[in-house]
Amino acid sequence: MQRALDFLQEHNEVALATVCNNKQLQDNPNIELLASADRISVRCKGAVS
Repeated sequence: MQRALDFLQEHNEVALATVCNNKQLQDNPNIELLASADRISVRCKGAVS
């Protein structure tokens, strides 16, 4: 986990994905953060509060 957090800190160019069906974050707060570089990628799932 620490390696993934370190990677995200060093690679702050991330993509933010929301759940499909055109729901806004107020209706469905689930998100994913995606980051990749070379052959490493990190995906974090969570919710906005």
